[in-house]
Amino acid sequence: MRNLPESLPVPDFFSLSGADVDTDIVNVLPDGVALFDQSGVIMRANPAFAALVQRSCDALVGVSVHALLGAACHETVRHALRSLSSQRPLSSFDIPGALLVGSQGNRQRVDLTITPCSAAGSSRFLLLARNQHRIQSLQEQLHYQSNHDIVTGLINRWAFMQKLGQALQASHGSGRPVALLMLDIDHFKDINDSYGHGVGDHVLAEIADRTRHALRPSDLLARLGGDEFAVLLTDLSDPYDAFMVAERLMSAIGRVYQLQAAEVHPTVSIGIGLAPFDAQDAPTLVRFAEMAMYQSKEAGRNTVTRYAPTMAHAMNERMLMIDRLRLAIETDSLTLHYQPQVDISTGRVVSVEALLRWFDPELGNVPPDRFIHLAESSGLMPALGDWVLETACRQLAEWSAQGLSVRMAINLSAQQFHQEGLYERLDRLVLNYGLSPDTIELELTESRAMENPDYARSIMQRLSDRGFKIAIDDFGTGHSSLAYLKTLPIDRVKIDRSFVSDLQPDTPDASLLQGIIGLVHALGKEVVAEGVETASQLGLLQQQGCNSYQGWFFSKAISPEDFIKVAHSA
Repeated sequence: MRNLPESLPVPDFFSLSGADVDTDIVNVLPDGVALFDQSGVIMRANPAFAALVQRSCDALVGVSVHALLGAACHETVRHALRSLSSQRPLSSFDIPGALLVGSQGNRQRVDLTITPCSAAGSSRFLLLARNQHRIQSLQEQLHYQSNHDIVTGLINRWAFMQKLGQALQASHGSGRPVALLMLDIDHFKDINDSYGHGVGDHVLAEIADRTRHALRPSDLLARLGGDEFAVLLTDLSDPYDAFMVAERLMSAIGRVYQLQAAEVHPTVSIGIGLAPFDAQDAPTLVRFAEMAMYQSKEAGRNTVTRYAPTMAHAMNERMLMIDRLRLAIETDSLTLHYQPQVDISTGRVVSVEALLRWFDPELGNVPPDRFIHLAESSGLMPALGDWVLETACRQLAEWSAQGLSVRMAINLSAQQFHQEGLYERLDRLVLNYGLSPDTIELELTESRAMENPDYARSIMQRLSDRGFKIAIDDFGTGHSSLAYLKTLPIDRVKIDRSFVSDLQPDTPDASLLQGIIGLVHALGKEVVAEGVETASQLGLLQQQGCNSYQGWFFSKAISPEDFIKVAHSA
């Protein structure tokens, strides 16, 4: 029995005057509610109560609550009414596990609560009926949701850690090894950015399904969050069987996903931790397997790596570099160097490519191929990309004020290219620095542009419509699809240095390069050659009609001050 306030009012939702004040609230309650008088005659009932006894709300008016309850409850209800009518302060009376009888004679267990309320000197009571089966169903549903991932139906991180701990305890007793595989889908963010999160969820569900079918019934699969999955292998006859499973998973996940808009070719990076060899407790084994997974990503992705003790040192170095890079972005400690792009026919510097450089007091000079990938995998790329755009545009404005007119080529990462607000960010920069959009050339690598050509074309078109120039970088290293190249709204194609480095007259490389230049020109695009280091290479490019070049033959990437001198002397 529970005490209620002395001045408990008649609930507005069942006004004794008959007004339907807040009746809608009670009508949508999941629990049954009925208002009845001292003799037990029902005056009002909500749909949930009517459903419990298989009658309509109108049909319940005038019916005694005793007729709806099992005989064993009758005396309990009478005692409750007598007790509640005489008590001050008012209280409520609970009757757990009461039998409620339906119109067809069916019976179901409910928890009842009787609460008194008075108005105009007349005693009235509220009967609250809660379906035990429904409560149990809700509890089961909540338990399932708290332990499972909604998108894939797999168990989540919390439930997996419990299972992993149990498996390790069993392994201690049996002596049989346990393997933990940590899986991370490579470049999954690009799928979300290109096609939307709905398609991303569909791909995740398909990956979960393919992975599940590639495992034994006794193996445990979980989605830990985002694009990260975990597989627990128990009862292994040989711990190295885990590598065979990992290879099988890579093959299953890597099959083409046919979407309405395009085909998706996912790959996965896998790290393996073995117990009891690598670790004997769940948190440590997970951490070691994740280290191995990150090593797979560092090695180029789409590969399998087993944990080794040396990885702990590598992980510490990685975390240190991430912290130092974040600090460098926040304190404006990075620099841009600029490599001239020279018109082959006139020898004039017409463009310049902004190239990021990082010197850290603790780490020394860190090459871009180390920290660019780190920025992408650690979530720092948006901030880093914004810094580069801001710095390059500011420098371009300074040069313009000094009478130097050039075009600034700025590399866009895949994350920047798909970043929400890219157009607005660029619009603000050209407005703030008084620049013309056609003095900025945005470079996108060929592999990223061809990954989803239709989506890339839509972004490029919006950038082009705003007046920005577009270039495809590293052409020849990716899909090299001239058919798609024809449809992209680009202005220039940059031929990768690998086509230039071994360039000699009357060689297959020279013929191939001449063919590429001719085809690109036929599409109405300009050609820029990268990595020009000798006069012979430049001469051949000039013969083949290449428009411009960059490379150490003219100048390496240099400081802004040195660039002014080089540009004016050309």
